[in-house]
Amino acid sequence: MSNISIIGAGNMAGTIGARAVAGGNTVEVMGRDQSKADALAKTLGGRTTTGEWGTAPAGDIVILALLYDVSCRSLPSTETLSRARLLSTSAIPSIPRSTG
Repeated sequence: MSNISIIGAGNMAGTIGARAVAGGNTVEVMGRDQSKADALAKTLGGRTTTGEWGTAPAGDIVILALLYDVSCRSLPSTETLSRARLLSTSAIPSIPRSTG
């Protein structure tokens, strides 16, 4: 099993986290809003913990579960991710819907 850190506490993070926990992995949730990260970790159960925003993720695998524009501003420094494998769910920029 793996140690996985998920950066984000929204719908993507919840879905990915649920699959990771179901697979027997240790999951760490990190979010800008600590109360949302805590709530998600509690919902996921298992061996899920919360990390502190701005610190190095504990996981060997780090998943960015953020919208594209947020992930560009929120990516931790390369020093904190140097030993981790980084996966991003935000490879495609969000495009505003046409109103016309």
